[in-house]
Amino acid sequence: MHTQITVIGLLLYVAGYIVYYRQFSQNESSPRIATWFQWATLCVLNAFSYHSMCDGDWIKTAQSFLAAIGNIAIFLIVLKRNKFAGLMDDFRWLIIGLALIILWRITNNPVLVNILLQACIVVSAIPTFKAVIRNPRSEKWPAWILIGSSFIFMLYIAIDQMTSIFAVLYPLNGLVTNLAIGFLSLRKTKIPI
Repeated sequence: MHTQITVIGLLLYVAGYIVYYRQFSQNESSPRIATWFQWATLCVLNAFSYHSMCDGDWIKTAQSFLAAIGNIAIFLIVLKRNKFAGLMDDFRWLIIGLALIILWRITNNPVLVNILLQACIVVSAIPTFKAVIRNPRSEKWPAWILIGSSFIFMLYIAIDQMTSIFAVLYPLNGLVTNLAIGFLSLRKTKIPI
């Protein structure tokens, strides 16, 4: 049953990225290259640390690897279109990612690294939150709601096969962060920040 639940989550996730790519291609979303660089960097490290934290369980962690692939793909597409504009603004995330890899190697503690990564992912979403609060039309809701909803299935598996309370942090983070951006983009009015 967990395999079927994982497949449903993965399909929603892929659908969300396809929708986001279409929105971006039609200038309906305003992706920041620096943000997608952050997410690509952090999600690659997250996939490996989450996989290690979950004792190599591919059913639990498949979506984390799909997230890494999806974020890299969107980053490369945005990079091609924007020609590196703003990339160096958030170069610090690559440095943070490298520091976390070193921390992981020193401590051999994927749980600690994954907890820190969840905090980094939330912080890296702040520019998107600010943009969508200022102007709800800077992002469109369908992709964010699809991607956020996909984390419901991952969260279910993490809770059902609870090996560590910390294993729920990543799916919970993905659920809340993506749905929040999606619901904020549904608003009709701008909020000055």
